[in-house]
Amino acid sequence: MDIKQTSGSAFVVSLTSAAATGAAATAIITAASGIKHYITDISGGSDTSTATLTVQTGSTVLWQIRIGNTAGFSHSFTQPFLGLVGTTVIVTVDGNTMARANIAGYSL
Repeated sequence: MDIKQTSGSAFVVSLTSAAATGAAATAIITAASGIKHYITDISGGSDTSTATLTVQTGSTVLWQIRIGNTAGFSHSFTQPFLGLVGTTVIVTVDGNTMARANIAGYSL
């Protein structure tokens, strides 16, 4: 089954963090009254062997995976994750000196 966006507003957010210590990257789709965010794709990378990529809506964790120190991890959801109406959607990747977090989808 091929799921395609037929309405709504598409979004893509990317963030790369580079810091001396404790770098983390957080890509955020901000909350909007009456709007629900549909997450179709995520990706990230980190320089930390224990790095975790986390997808959450508000404070609720929807999906989490350990990606380790990889230059690139990506995942496309066959059925989009749904954020709660009027709630922020966040993708976070932790790192030591470098991390990248990316999120794509659409809002209705």
